[in-house]
Amino acid sequence: MTDTTPPATPGEAPDLLSSSDTGGNDIDNITTIDTPAFQGSGVEPNALVRLLATPVKGGSGPAVVGKDTVTSEGDYEVVSAALRDGTYGFAVRLEDLAGNVSQPSPTLAVTTPRRSGSACWPAAARTGWTSPSTTRSAPSCPCTADRQPASTSPRETS
Repeated sequence: MTDTTPPATPGEAPDLLSSSDTGGNDIDNITTIDTPAFQGSGVEPNALVRLLATPVKGGSGPAVVGKDTVTSEGDYEVVSAALRDGTYGFAVRLEDLAGNVSQPSPTLAVTTPRRSGSACWPAAARTGWTSPSTTRSAPSCPCTADRQPASTSPRETS
């Protein structure tokens, strides 16, 4: 018999990890981290979790900006691809091993305030950047020409 039942819709929005929440306190959902991390629990074990981001202003629909596998205990942690400055609604969708996809979770609004550089910039400028405390290589940029997050492909098989 073929499994055609999608995973249950996650009941809660993904939570911005306190280590990624760099605003005035670790619960204000403001981050200056280029690739913020999110967590959740109580979802279908071993499913693929896709992190969706929807720009609150002037954006299109949701784009997949991260994915990972849920643990056997039903917990997940997923890191977002680099995003431009703004406010995003983050949600997750689950895909079970049979390829069935859940409805999206509730959303969490997260603000990435204007920084001295944008997480997505022309390739020629992505050789590195300097922050007040470190110099490091810039992350690869998954953005399209209009600097919106680009969708990633559906579930990848290994």
